[in-house]
Amino acid sequence: MTARTSDLNQLEKDLINITTSGRGQGIVSRANDACPQLFDVVHKTAFLQAEDYNSKAAAERILRYWEERTKLFGENSVFLPMSQRAALSNDDLALASGVFQLLPQKDMAGRALMMFDLSQVCSGYSSDSVLRVLWYMMHVILEDPISRDNGFVVIVHPTTNDSAKKMDLEIILKGISILSDIMPLKWRGLHICHPCTNYTYFLPAIKLACHKRNMHGKIFVHIGTKEHVLQRMAANGIPSKCLPSDLGGDAFIDHLIWLSDRKRLEGDGLTFIPLQVSCDSNSSTMERQQASSGKSISDCDFFLFI
Repeated sequence: MTARTSDLNQLEKDLINITTSGRGQGIVSRANDACPQLFDVVHKTAFLQAEDYNSKAAAERILRYWEERTKLFGENSVFLPMSQRAALSNDDLALASGVFQLLPQKDMAGRALMMFDLSQVCSGYSSDSVLRVLWYMMHVILEDPISRDNGFVVIVHPTTNDSAKKMDLEIILKGISILSDIMPLKWRGLHICHPCTNYTYFLPAIKLACHKRNMHGKIFVHIGTKEHVLQRMAANGIPSKCLPSDLGGDAFIDHLIWLSDRKRLEGDGLTFIPLQVSCDSNSSTMERQQASSGKSISDCDFFLFI
């Protein structure tokens, strides 16, 4: 979807006002000069969509995007291409860890699906490196026009009971900010599947942070057997064919191969790299049957009203 000319023109005026006011130390103007491709109609439309076509809010989001990108990537890398060889050239360990993974299919509503595996966080790389990987994954989603229109869903799967011990709450809160306040994409939902026993330590802060960001009614915690959790995910438009075997689903994921393919395609200079097919499509070649099951102490499902 492309924004109306009048919306784009108003956004341009609001960006000029930010630039002439000197806010952000001229980062928007410098970014426009260094990365004009990120100020084209497609990207401006994405920022407008993220703010329901409120041009002032979209201009503020663009300013926040470049301010935070500068803080996270540094002056030497802020304007480099968002690729493994460039902006993330020093983040190989965090990339390969699989802490963030994109699933090969979208859900039934055409929304991109991203896994967040707490168990893959370790001391071998910095918190900033983890956040740069999140930023990169969001840019991959942003390449897909269907995802730009429909948004994305995050699925949290802490695969070990001590997963939460590995995660700094600050990373979670900064990640929420990147997903909801900075990126030009609609965050449509958060599903926490099979949470570890001490996940409640993080829950109040997550609820508070999300409450401020219009995530009311979009956060779910699924507790129970794999079969029960799969049923609840399917009820929310995410059937088992979309989910990895760790969750009892049927989708086959090899994250390292995905990274390798992405790196090669980025090197080829493609402007659009297909991300995911819709979950109601039969065209995916990244599937195979991998049945698994498991039991938990309870068989219940929580809907968090925040």
